[in-house]
Amino acid sequence: PGKATRWLAGYADAVAVTFDETFRDDRLKRREVTGLPLRETLCLAAQAVERNFAAGPPLRVLIAGGSQGSSALNDTITAAFGLLADEEKKNFAVIHITGQKDFDRVMEAYRSLGIEHRVFPFYGRMHELYAGADIALTRAGANTMFELALFRMPAWVVPYPHAGEHQAANARYFEARGAVRCSDEKSLDAGALAQALRTFLKDPEERSRLSRAVSELRQPAAAERLCDLMEE
Repeated sequence: PGKATRWLAGYADAVAVTFDETFRDDRLKRREVTGLPLRETLCLAAQAVERNFAAGPPLRVLIAGGSQGSSALNDTITAAFGLLADEEKKNFAVIHITGQKDFDRVMEAYRSLGIEHRVFPFYGRMHELYAGADIALTRAGANTMFELALFRMPAWVVPYPHAGEHQAANARYFEARGAVRCSDEKSLDAGALAQALRTFLKDPEERSRLSRAVSELRQPAAAERLCDLMEE
């Protein structure tokens, strides 16, 4: 939790938390693990998604670096695709949210690589992209992590390193439960990422395993639990 939340928590009649580890050792009047409420459009869309791990290529890869995009992710993923052989590139289709400043550059990179792509500077209907992807490469904000869980999405996450340690803590929580693969930004390497893309493509059982593990962290009733707590 941030400083303001930590300071106020001791004065609250009840504190609702997303992770069962949050405030576990603090002396609060009441602590309830409600989970993180997500938008209804996401919850409804996730119910209709069926993951088919036996399906052949192309493997649809969703890349999202947050609302402003991430130049580090943008550069590394396009470099990783550049390391693949031409025949390998035909096995992938990319859905990439770049942020405004990198949009033209990333679009041109995919054109020159000859990879099937849909590139956006921003996209407001994330449920459509989650439903249309097979794997994801994303940041590790709490909303993103639980959206991945909601859609049972196999994912590789790269925590944002410049806003304290909260994204790294989110990622560690999921990684410890076998629910995501994780790298810190400093060690993110195009060669390793290219090999990971090959592994995800050739090993549907690994994708299925990650999907099963992350689905166990879904919190579909979080909004109802939070409302119940407030009404009480």
